[in-house]
Amino acid sequence: MALKTLREADELLVRRFERSLVERLFGEAFGLPYEPTFRLSLGRVTEAEAVRDLHGLKAELMRWREILPQRPGWRVVLAEQRFRTVGLTVRLPRELTVDSTESLLRALHPNGITPALWRTALSRLQRFCETFALTSDESRKSAVAALRSLKLLFSSDTSDREFEAVLNTLSWLLRHPNAGLFPRALPVEGVDSKWLERRRGTLARLWNTVTGENVSAADFLEHAGLLRLPQFVSVRNASSWVKEGTAENVVKLTPEALAQTAPEGPFVLIIENEQTALSLDLGNVPIFFGLGYGVTLLASLPWMKEKRILYFGDLDTHGLAILAECRRLFPQTESVLTDLATFERFRALAVPEPKQAALPTDRLTTEERDLGERLLAEGLRLEQERIPLETVREALLRALDPKEG
Repeated sequence: MALKTLREADELLVRRFERSLVERLFGEAFGLPYEPTFRLSLGRVTEAEAVRDLHGLKAELMRWREILPQRPGWRVVLAEQRFRTVGLTVRLPRELTVDSTESLLRALHPNGITPALWRTALSRLQRFCETFALTSDESRKSAVAALRSLKLLFSSDTSDREFEAVLNTLSWLLRHPNAGLFPRALPVEGVDSKWLERRRGTLARLWNTVTGENVSAADFLEHAGLLRLPQFVSVRNASSWVKEGTAENVVKLTPEALAQTAPEGPFVLIIENEQTALSLDLGNVPIFFGLGYGVTLLASLPWMKEKRILYFGDLDTHGLAILAECRRLFPQTESVLTDLATFERFRALAVPEPKQAALPTDRLTTEERDLGERLLAEGLRLEQERIPLETVREALLRALDPKEG
């Protein structure tokens, strides 16, 4: 029937609240003009509709009568309507008014927002704007949008302690623009380098909101005056870069150090798993290992484009994605034991892959794509260290044999 049911009215009010949320936060936090009242026309019921379902109409009217006393701040305007066919006159709801945001939240809890959570959000918004001296309407609206999208307004999304850490960190960085500290040395309670890395994107967005700059998350910490931690590549068989006598050991070198000298041989080997890399004896072939998606660190090595690059990683979707990324940087990259035949041979050792990666198939060979399709279909992964070491060694030696090239 055309008369809105209580459930329909509730759903419509929730949608209106969600659409007006930013305006309401802005208005209530800063005492600016806005319309706090929700008004909703409840429609009409025709005589034909009433006669067809008189029992349903009476039940719905009863629901309205029962619920309204339980909802302070809610008021319904009633109007008499006579249905001549059945000789009945009833008082039907015509318009619903909810006098404030809190009255609506108290009754409906849209998206779990209670009056207490709403008051916390208002307080956080006010505190943020006061801390960073945001006084214009434009800057305050930007703050509302940023805090909302970052899920920092409501304590159900972010705890008070976490919000304080974000606020204090951003405030400290703005007060010390050239601190020259490493992230772990930041003197802010509850903050360490892992926390900073996890919140890097959040801090960058808020920094831009406060300063009007446009700093990316990747560049934020350095832009804010902190020192960037050096990045290292684990290398085995590093005689091209270290003194003789330690060359067979594992060393960690920066990409800058690796870029200075090209290894003499024609091959470079990239192996994902540390244990596999440490277990292989392949002469003096440089082995880069444990990089994962950090394989992009090798992009700054100019001599890599001149080498034959062999890649051996896990037989899972992430291993294939890393291979594709390596091949994006170095198209000549060849994979070893990355095919369906190897997977089927050792599939008894495969396990479920918790979270699969998307595969950029345009940078995979036919054999690699066939493997990827099987892995995606079955949700499995075969970790490279599960493949017998002798099988791996033989495959790598064949690939390293100039006669095979």
